Amino acid sequence: MGPAVIAIDAPHLRDWIRVGRARPASALLSRTFACQVDALPWSVTGESLDWSALDGVTVPADDPVAVVDWLARVEPGTSEAAFVLFSPDEPGLVCSMVDAVTQVRFLFGAEPGPRFLCGAAVAGRDVDPRFDQVIEWDGDLLHARTRPPHLIQPARARPDAARSDRVGSEGGPSAAR
Repeated sequence: MGPAVIAIDAPHLRDWIRVGRARPASALLSRTFACQVDALPWSVTGESLDWSALDGVTVPADDPVAVVDWLARVEPGTSEAAFVLFSPDEPGLVCSMVDAVTQVRFLFGAEPGPRFLCGAAVAGRDVDPRFDQVIEWDGDLLHARTRPPHLIQPARARPDAARSDRVGSEGGPSAAR
């Protein structure tokens, strides 16, 4: 049996890193985020978070327009960047929030089980994850906590216009304007 392949070494993710659309983040952030997720309320089956206890809002992940509209109504939507967790024991990935939620199937592929990401702030080389801004992808649906009504923002630009081309440059990732 050969060495385990680290998720961020997958060719499709390496391409995103190479062109500046994403960048690796430390395994320490992955371990910390995994512990935060483990401490949240889980469903009785233990297969996903209990989104009814977390005041969650759900959207089908395969509809990019609905996903961008959903992002305007959930807590992680306040972050320009996302920290993507592949495993508690390996580096994660930082990319734009819009890219993360509209390309979630691309990021995680066919990995079984729930997958998690959270909001993040990026300043230069520093990544400040917002572990309380959890998003779960169950293979079909994206789940996140709703924002209080007075903080709901108008939907961002559509995915084809909002995609960030670079992560971590002057002031962090920014959607195309």
